[in-house]
Amino acid sequence: MSNSPALPSPARRGSGFAWPGRVGDEAISADAAAALADALAIVADTARIRILSLLASHDPRPMTVTELTEALGCSQATVSHHLKLLVAAEVVTVERAGNWRLYRPDADALGRLIASVSTHD
Repeated sequence: MSNSPALPSPARRGSGFAWPGRVGDEAISADAAAALADALAIVADTARIRILSLLASHDPRPMTVTELTEALGCSQATVSHHLKLLVAAEVVTVERAGNWRLYRPDADALGRLIASVSTHD
């Protein structure tokens, strides 16, 4: 049994299911759905979710690849690969400090991503 919270179930309407959110909203367009699917695919990975969680739990202090590697129990190459994808998706920022790369979550970008799940403006 998982100790993580269950996702809320969709609101029941008639014989089908409604998107959780505002009843009566227009359905998401095909282009917006494709863009949202691309954005969600970036974070739809167990390792990347754990990286985001670790970064958020240490915020505002950044973390290095070494710290993330130790915390995750993954190889440095694997962590670096996931960080590269998260930085490219602009949900994680990176800055250089000498030979170190310091990673932080981009709270604004993550907030926009979460908001886009329930709204599709």
